[in-house]
Amino acid sequence: MKDIEAGVRASFVSQAEACEALGSAFTGRLCRLIAARLEAQSAIGQHIFHWKGDYSAKADNVALRLCGAINHLALMGTDKLLQTVYPPRPNFEFMDDDTVWDIINGALERQGAAIIDFMKSAPQTNEVRRSAALIPAYHAIAKRFNLPIDLYELGASAGLNLYPDLYGIQTDEFSINPDSRLVLSPEWRGDIPAMGDLRISSRKACDLTPVDISNDANCIRMLAYIWPDQIERVTRTKAAIDLAQNNPDHLVEQSDAIEWLEKCLNNRAKNRASVFHHTIAWQYFPTALQARGEALFQNHGSTATTAAPLIRLSMESDGKGADEGALLTMTVWPSGKTYELGRADFHGRWVDWQNPVL
Repeated sequence: MKDIEAGVRASFVSQAEACEALGSAFTGRLCRLIAARLEAQSAIGQHIFHWKGDYSAKADNVALRLCGAINHLALMGTDKLLQTVYPPRPNFEFMDDDTVWDIINGALERQGAAIIDFMKSAPQTNEVRRSAALIPAYHAIAKRFNLPIDLYELGASAGLNLYPDLYGIQTDEFSINPDSRLVLSPEWRGDIPAMGDLRISSRKACDLTPVDISNDANCIRMLAYIWPDQIERVTRTKAAIDLAQNNPDHLVEQSDAIEWLEKCLNNRAKNRASVFHHTIAWQYFPTALQARGEALFQNHGSTATTAAPLIRLSMESDGKGADEGALLTMTVWPSGKTYELGRADFHGRWVDWQNPVL
């Protein structure tokens, strides 16, 4: 058990490093305090240091489950003392570790049952800024094929990245749909995107545990997984939720991703472009399911035509560090050619874009 405890503590340190690299000093500090100070014999210590499953960031991600649970208490006002240290309180960084830990640990002791119950579900943030890397890809597809697009997403959470036609992008170099109710402003590197007549005819998605954003409690739970010192990120997600609630034309089904993929591929429409995208999701699918999914794309790609093309759009880690971001690729059938579209920050803070020559 000591080996497991040491591994869990190390996972919190690793998560702290990732949070700090992605701009959340608060969550980084919280993870480091938990790693160093949480007592193994406490109720929460017993729970996480005897975790039944894979506690790592690539599986159950115990670190983010616990951080989300604590943030949820602060957001709900369940533990008033927590709100004295949680953002947007401005002077957290000037509070010493002993003071901060006394408050955090007190909440862990007082709210242990609620925290353990919250941790039963995996983190879901539905990072909206990833759409900044998807929007130019959808325009490239529209420009090449000039067809309505049936949009599908694998691992969609609440489905907030199903609106490449309704979100905007504003940079120093260009703008797309600048009058949108939600305009993304990433640091832009590389090519200026080519614009097309983007028409989305349907929006469908799946997730093992989809978030129903018509339920306010579900929305608060999702917001709890966003690192609380990233105020703009929280505000942006709230705006995306509002936009989606006012445009309820998408459906996120509860389903295994590969089973759902097969069903959707079998029912592709004629005279439309069928686009399947996934962002930081495919990498979490079991290896056997990944192989089955790859085979499904290849098999159905062989039946695609220029009048009914099949496109797979991917934003996934290729093993490089957080500073390098995720690799953007697009495979287009009937040719079966894969295009590298550049790279993007995991949270969409920057996009290094490369226009494909389709």
